[in-house]
Amino acid sequence: MFKESIKIAITNIWASKMRSFLTMLGVIIGVSSVVIMMSIGEGAKKGVENTVKGLGTNIMEISPGKIEKGQQFNMMSTLSVSTLKEEDVDAIRKINHVKKASPIMIVGGMVKTKDKVSSSMLIASAPEALEIINLELTEGKAFGYSEYNASANVAVMDYVAKEKLFGDGKAEGDKFTIRNEEFTLGGVFKLKGQMGGQLGPVYFDDVIIIPFSTAKKITGQSQIFRINAQADSQENIEKVKEGIKTTLIKMHDGNEDFSIITQDDVIDIAGGILDILTILITAIASISLVVGGIGIMNMMLVTVTERTKEIGIRKAIGATKKDILLQFLIEAMVISFVGAMLGFALGMFGQFVITRLTTAIEPYLSLKTIYSVIGMAFGVGIVFGLLPAFKAANKNPIEALRWE
Repeated sequence: MFKESIKIAITNIWASKMRSFLTMLGVIIGVSSVVIMMSIGEGAKKGVENTVKGLGTNIMEISPGKIEKGQQFNMMSTLSVSTLKEEDVDAIRKINHVKKASPIMIVGGMVKTKDKVSSSMLIASAPEALEIINLELTEGKAFGYSEYNASANVAVMDYVAKEKLFGDGKAEGDKFTIRNEEFTLGGVFKLKGQMGGQLGPVYFDDVIIIPFSTAKKITGQSQIFRINAQADSQENIEKVKEGIKTTLIKMHDGNEDFSIITQDDVIDIAGGILDILTILITAIASISLVVGGIGIMNMMLVTVTERTKEIGIRKAIGATKKDILLQFLIEAMVISFVGAMLGFALGMFGQFVITRLTTAIEPYLSLKTIYSVIGMAFGVGIVFGLLPAFKAANKNPIEALRWE
């Protein structure tokens, strides 16, 4: 019976190809929009996960101020409070399974050469930070502990900052000033991954890094913006996190006035934000799917009217209400399913076009998207096919046979 109903449904749909296609159009557009939006969202989430993991999953950051679960992170609040000290960094380095640790300071001031001024981000750190945040030198060399202990005026910068100040040519050894202090460029780097933060991964773009000791000398301050730490392995990350927490609470007189964020936390936070955005955008895209469902319902209502006599004949020879209901419901579901499959194909083509046009977004087709499309296909058919199906099933056979 079920197979026969599907055959009849396909025959009836094929008999009115143009009308059926126009009816499917809303579903096609709706499903393709949903596929593209969900794929972009999944791709962004996957991209965050891959780039954060590119740094290594065994790193974490300790920020001043306690950030409660669910509380929105405010970077300015971490700049205004100073609960972390250099002694904390030294203590963290001594914790079991800690491989490296470095203080991080944000330094204010413009960067100048003889003829150029730049507002590049200025960061101060210990030499270990250059390894923790996965910097890859493309020119020159990074500063080491000899420069750090001497509070030398040396720096490394990324390609964007270098290009702003010195152009395309080789710049190793070139001079620039920060706060009227002359610095020498030691090397140029690129970042292998991204630096994690409470708001998710933070791109290192247009950045200059100087020794933390030098920053103290030229600013007269030692405020730590955060501490970056690296465990000796991913397996020991939780042990290190607990060790840091216990140690710092003791050093801070029993106060937990800091927050520890691992790369997994970064992925969870960024993924949660992207999930919400994906749901909102997908919900908007689904409006056209609802319109497509209404189109299916309207066409099926017209079909019920046109086939009134057929319904009467089928009932007269023994078809039950359930048989008629199932027949028209299956027809609505077939229209919806075919439309959804065409929409899925269109969405896949849209993904291909987006991938070709930009490298900033890399859509990702997950099983969740595929299951969602299948669910939408049958869901739209059932929801919007019920009314016409009930109307057909409840036709009076005598009146239906009289229909002209």
